Amino acid sequence: MKAIPFWKMESVGNNFVLIHLEDNASLIEFLPTLAVKASDRHFGIGSDGLLALRATGPNRLFLRMFNPDGTEDFCGNGLRCAIAHAIGECWFNAGDFVVDHFGKRVEGAVDDQGAFSYRFEPASYDPAAIPTVASGELFDTELLEIEGKSYRGSVLSTGTAHTLLPVSELPGDEEFFRVSPLIESHPLFPERTSVMWVMEEARSKLRLRIWERGAGETWGCGSGSAAAAIDYLRRNDLKEACVQVVNPGGVLEFRFPAWNEPGFSYGPAREVFRGRFYV
Repeated sequence: MKAIPFWKMESVGNNFVLIHLEDNASLIEFLPTLAVKASDRHFGIGSDGLLALRATGPNRLFLRMFNPDGTEDFCGNGLRCAIAHAIGECWFNAGDFVVDHFGKRVEGAVDDQGAFSYRFEPASYDPAAIPTVASGELFDTELLEIEGKSYRGSVLSTGTAHTLLPVSELPGDEEFFRVSPLIESHPLFPERTSVMWVMEEARSKLRLRIWERGAGETWGCGSGSAAAAIDYLRRNDLKEACVQVVNPGGVLEFRFPAWNEPGFSYGPAREVFRGRFYV
């Protein structure tokens, strides 16, 4: 048996088990299995995924995130939780920081009070980047048909694949739990996709119901919220905009000069509890 120190973190209800890589070097090859065990809400700790991180220099962090099914992914709220943890551990001081995550360099800044934001790179509608087998961009178009009903929306990547479905009213449980997994694993998406059901509640204010690839329904999704905000800006041809995205677990805010330019993400993250997990 090995006792693994962990921290339970959450951002808008999106919750993660966080571990330090330098304390668990022997477990690196088993991280996908550990993610499955730790995320189990009956026999493990319970989470939407596993964060494994280490400080690699002053104000610099290396982060890996694994979904509850063991697949590795890019995660916006996981980033937020890792940054909050790094500030709490005094790995980050006030000023600029860098997080290396899933092959991307994420930049941000911490102020003197410990508040932070990070920079979001432009989204990609390129089918190869998402990936999707579509021959061209899937933007504000008829995407697919599920059991005789056509679904319209967009498909883009904000570090990971998202299918955005703008709706006048968020789906009820019957449609949500029936349709979302069918879209996630649709042949259009060779590596699957997350599904964001998006309702415009007011001007520049969106409300989501979230189905995440490899996790199912979650209360929050940072990269999915960014995708929803970016797609909203593009569909409405908005510039210099701030978009609020209401997740079931809380509100995230995004500021972009334009949909195809880098923007900044703002939102809460905190430690819920800490302990030891025996494997």
